[in-house]
Amino acid sequence: MGIKDRGMMKWHGFFMPEHSRELKKIHQDDKKIKMPLLDEYQLQEYEEKIIYAMEYRLPIEIKLYNGGFEELISGHVHYVDQIKRKFNVKDTHDQVHYVPYDEIMDVKIID
Repeated sequence: MGIKDRGMMKWHGFFMPEHSRELKKIHQDDKKIKMPLLDEYQLQEYEEKIIYAMEYRLPIEIKLYNGGFEELISGHVHYVDQIKRKFNVKDTHDQVHYVPYDEIMDVKIID
């Protein structure tokens, strides 16, 4: 005859909601990246690509720094404001994104 369990649930550790939230936050903070420092040459190159893509209506892919994470936006450039250092990108879902130059990490023209 084998060992018989008493029918009681075995103890499993648990986390209070505050602990779970804090662990999730710590896990997300570990995934964060730092904004790369870009020199003037890179910034000028990105700006030229953005203006070129707008002028010739070429699709563009922009990698942005968004609060410690990378964000990728693809679409067409509709407006460039060089004074405010911002531009508008309309994505494939017809949603308009307002992109400041300060958040750009990389720019690619899609052929």
